[in-house]
Amino acid sequence: MPHDGVIGPHPHAHHHHHHRHDDTASPRHAPTRRAVLAAGAGLLASQVPVVAEAQVVERMARAAIDWLAMLDEKRRAQAVIAFADAERENWHYVPRSRRGLALRDMSESQRARAMTVLESGLGRGGMAGPTISACTAPRR
Repeated sequence: MPHDGVIGPHPHAHHHHHHRHDDTASPRHAPTRRAVLAAGAGLLASQVPVVAEAQVVERMARAAIDWLAMLDEKRRAQAVIAFADAERENWHYVPRSRRGLALRDMSESQRARAMTVLESGLGRGGMAGPTISACTAPRR
């Protein structure tokens, strides 16, 4: 048969289907109990980080609200920076000049509450480093 330029199977080619077309699942393809349990466990495990993250966000929000509530109006105005403000990204690993409320300008109880905000996000392990505790001491 001459080639007509159409790409595809040869018109006389036979296609054999070797699978069943009825709605009953063969035992060979039926999901095993173990496979179903494994899939369910995987689904549950994938939700754990989402739940844990939501709990961290809730703890941090509560700690931040409590900390802001104990600041006077002047200190609160210094402490709050709009999310869209470029100053929000002005941070570094070493102290340098930036807007905001410095730990040294807070009372001892305000500093303790500010550390609670950090701990709520970092956890006790993240707060164990000497850098954080050194920052809480007032400058002389």
